[in-house]
Amino acid sequence: MSTIVLAPFGTRGDVEPLLALGTELQRRGHRCTLAAPANFAPNAADNAMPFFATGPDFLDFHRGTHSEWRVLAAMARAIPEQFQGVMAASEGADAIVGSMLSFAAPSIARVRDIPYIYAVLSPLYLRADTTVVPGAPVRWLPRIAVRMAYWVQDALTVFALSLQAEQRKLGLPAVRNGYAHLANSGELLLAYDEALLPTPGGVGGSPHHVGLMRRDSATDALPDTVRAFLDAGQPPVYIGFGSMSHADPARITRLLLDAIRRSGVRAVIAAGWSELKATDMPPNVLLLAQAPHDLLFPKCAAVVHHGGAGTLSAAAWAGVPQAVVWHWGDQYHHGWRVNELGVGPPPLAIRKLRADRLAAIIRRLVDDDAARTNAAALGAAMRSHAGGAARAADVVEQAIAARRR
Repeated sequence: MSTIVLAPFGTRGDVEPLLALGTELQRRGHRCTLAAPANFAPNAADNAMPFFATGPDFLDFHRGTHSEWRVLAAMARAIPEQFQGVMAASEGADAIVGSMLSFAAPSIARVRDIPYIYAVLSPLYLRADTTVVPGAPVRWLPRIAVRMAYWVQDALTVFALSLQAEQRKLGLPAVRNGYAHLANSGELLLAYDEALLPTPGGVGGSPHHVGLMRRDSATDALPDTVRAFLDAGQPPVYIGFGSMSHADPARITRLLLDAIRRSGVRAVIAAGWSELKATDMPPNVLLLAQAPHDLLFPKCAAVVHHGGAGTLSAAAWAGVPQAVVWHWGDQYHHGWRVNELGVGPPPLAIRKLRADRLAAIIRRLVDDDAARTNAAALGAAMRSHAGGAARAADVVEQAIAARRR
């Protein structure tokens, strides 16, 4: 039996795949500890895992902003807490698994002399000349522009004073290349489904393509209020922006309700991190704080979301049409992938969102027979690749065994 630290640093979409991996490792008799931002303490408790905070509530980084730069700056300020949390969590550990911007994980694994495994949840975070840099709202860039963007990323890493200070405290060299620090310091898990998001050519190393690390909900039943709403009429359209936040959630809620009225559909609105709310909800709309995607999405006519890798994959797995209202980061490119696969329209920027535009998107999703057919085929293909968490657990066990030899 081994002890494995799961050290994601990101939103729910970055944490849930590692929890799926942890659940599989626990089933095999291993001990797992979650080291993550403070708001994920309940997730650790739900999975009977010890928890160590690696920073404040991750919502604090996003609150009231769509700016990727502001979010990244806030995350950089939290790096000392990230190092402290992972260091405390890894006492006596046999391996550390990281995801997203878990800068502390590879450093502390090196100090502890234990294996480090990094999970890549979207191919956009792999470095290759054919990859468009996340955050650039363009579908293609010349190779020289891609390389320049990588140079800028590395320059920003070099000047991340909090990261370099933590490296010095541990007696480690300065980080000169952020990607190499995160992704090339140990084993690399490609934890996404290639039917949805293909791996670009030119990715170096010998990564392990394990596929989606997902788990079904602990319960097989939706809450009574949700089941009653679903039973009362036609399948609804799900609308939710997940971990994105908005400066004026009341305005966004009014816009969504107007679009739903114009499109003439039933809908489920997820409040998400924006805490969308309204005092008077029409009978054809159900407002939820949250709901398990794996149970709800298959019962929906379509899904409208922000384009995060987790929600993107959940909608595709469910086999329903989807549309992306992108905010920043990888979401723009995920939205275009939806369109390329024929399961939804081109992505729409949140800053351009209007009730008439959203109503048109909803009607297109509901009325497009080809999109429904394509989405069903995509879901079937992805479900045939089930077992990503088990394949990833094999990699973790093999890495630990190799280090012990």
